[in-house]
Amino acid sequence: MFTTLNETHLHKALKTLYKEEYGGDFEVETEGFVADILCPDGTAIEIQTGNLGHLEKKIKHFITHRKNIRIIYPLVISKYIETENETTGKKTKRKSPVRKTQLSIFKELTKLTPYLLSRYFFLDIVEVVITETRTDSGFLMQSKNNQRRFKKTWNKTGKKLEEIKSRFTLHGKKSWKKLIPENLPKKFCVKDLLKEFKKADRKISEQEVRLMVWCYLKMELIKFIKTEKRIKFYSASVN
Repeated sequence: MFTTLNETHLHKALKTLYKEEYGGDFEVETEGFVADILCPDGTAIEIQTGNLGHLEKKIKHFITHRKNIRIIYPLVISKYIETENETTGKKTKRKSPVRKTQLSIFKELTKLTPYLLSRYFFLDIVEVVITETRTDSGFLMQSKNNQRRFKKTWNKTGKKLEEIKSRFTLHGKKSWKKLIPENLPKKFCVKDLLKEFKKADRKISEQEVRLMVWCYLKMELIKFIKTEKRIKFYSASVN
């Protein structure tokens, strides 16, 4: 039996949703790994609210053994922060300015590029609104995972799913190519991509575009052409 004591509301809610849709059982050991859901057809479903790169070993194993694996990634497009004072019990809530878009996923995918186009790999992006809960002790502390560069007075205690805005699946070349703007010139650079995304009112940083280009080069969905005046140019792969 596998513990789910540290499972967040977000993780549990998505796990319940996908079990209702695909059937199967929770927390099943298969192929030497534990799947959040093991479907009747043998597909392993994994809900990942953290870094997708942490799943590399599991994804590689399933694909190598020709087993389907479906990764569910909640993309937080809007977030509220609810903080409880440990001393008084008083709660405050505010909206976070941090927002992600579909193109924010590429910083999560750099370790996974060898597997993204596999016929056995499915990536479900679930755009969600969440509330992140915190407790404030009033004194500076390190985070529970000791990852903080600077100590803060609060720690995260959970993530609550408020709403699902949309869902889409990335599986196979066609689905990944749809993320590339249609009106790109045949020869383009990072600035051209950024310009087209902004035209389409897609909020994305130059760094996110560069990560997308890097991933697509590794996936051979675009190819490098040449460098002109220190600017690299690419073209979309015809394959």
